[in-house]
Formats: sequence, structure tokens, C-alpha cells
Amino acid sequence: MKNKQYFKQLRRYDPRFLIGIILVGIISLIFLFSFLKAFFVVVFFIGANTIFRFYKRFLPAVPLELEFITFGSLFCAIEFGISAGIAVAILGSLLADSANGTINAYNFVMTIGYIIVALVGIFISPEHFIQAGITITVIYNIIIWSVFNFLLHHDLFKNTSYSITNVIFNYFLFTIIGSFALSIV
Repeated sequence: MKNKQYFKQLRRYDPRFLIGIILVGIISLIFLFSFLKAFFVVVFFIGANTIFRFYKRFLPAVPLELEFITFGSLFCAIEFGISAGIAVAILGSLLADSANGTINAYNFVMTIGYIIVALVGIFISPEHFIQAGITITVIYNIIIWSVFNFLLHHDLFKNTSYSITNVIFNYFLFTIIGSFALSIV
């Protein structure tokens, strides 16, 4: 009972109480804004990849690998931390493929690769995002090409076409959109 009266009196007469409440509110808003910014960027990359990958539904025989996951998982890992990068890697890959009805064993191998891309992202500074992104894309595609070709015995022409189109597409993503994306966030 005495505590309630003390706080009522403190609120009336002591400006430190009001300043404390305002500071707590401002700090809470800053954390909320940071979380919401990260949340919306992660959802953007997952949604963009899911929508963009609809071409596979209409062109299933064309061996193209156009995806935003490599760019998105690396970007989110650098900007927002490893959990955001892994969320884009896993959800972006699996949701896009399940929405398009193209989920198979290859998707799980690629998802593991995207997770590794996100894990590497925590060691990269934003200043080296574009160069590192292109390098990681090339290394990722060499590894995936090798796994698909030698272990899973994937068709050589399709496998090579997937890798080349993925490197070219991600090269354009990193060089054209990379610096713009870093400047926004």
C-alpha cells in the first residue's frame, strides 16, 4: 500500500521518473524497429524468391537456376545476424520449391549449401559484401555441381546450365542490387 502511494507521489513531483519512462520507451522502440526491419527484409527475400521461382512451374524443362536465396541469406547474415541468414536459406528454399511443386532430394542438398552460405556470411564485413558474394556464389556452384554430377549422377548438361545461369544471375544481383541494398539498410 505504501509503495503505491510512493510511486504516485514520485510520478507527480520527480521528473526523473518521467525521464526514465521516456528513455525506456525510446530504447524499446529502437529495438522494435531493428527487429521489424530485419523481419521485413527476411520476409521480402523469402517472398521474392518464392514468387520469382514460379518460372519453374511454367518452364520445367528449361535448365535455369534463378534464385534470390544466395544473395538474401548472405545479405541477411551480414546485416542482421546468423539466424536471419539461416531463416532465408531454409525457408526461402523450401517454401519456393514446395509452392512450385518442385521439391525433391536435390532441394535438400541445395538448402544445406544455402545454410553454409549464411554461416560464411557472419565472417564478412559489409564493405566486402559484393566481392565476397560473387566469390561465394562461384564456390557454392562448383561444390553443388560436383555433388550433383559425381555423387547424385545428375544430367551433365542440365547441371552445367544450372550452375552457369546461377552464377550469372547472382553476379548481376550482387553487382547491381548489392550496393543499393546495403545503402538502404
